[in-house]
Amino acid sequence: MFLAYQNMELIRMLTLLMGLSIVKAALIIGYFMHMKYEISRMKWITMTSLTICLVLMCISCLTPPDCYAGSEMKRSLLIGLFA
Repeated sequence: MFLAYQNMELIRMLTLLMGLSIVKAALIIGYFMHMKYEISRMKWITMTSLTICLVLMCISCLTPPDCYAGSEMKRSLLIGLFA
């Protein structure tokens, strides 16, 4: 709520909030899920899968949606179905 009343540009505020969310998630994983006491191999497996998941989410956000690709082909298929 504090950040909402600051005269801060939107990108900077969202970057700060995402950073705080990542720190919060790391603390939750470390303490509440007891990953702090797990063996090293389990930590690496968990962090690797989390990293891969985040990378795939970023890639999916950066790629354009399929509705713009091949719209002529889709239109011709629809016309062919209802002709």
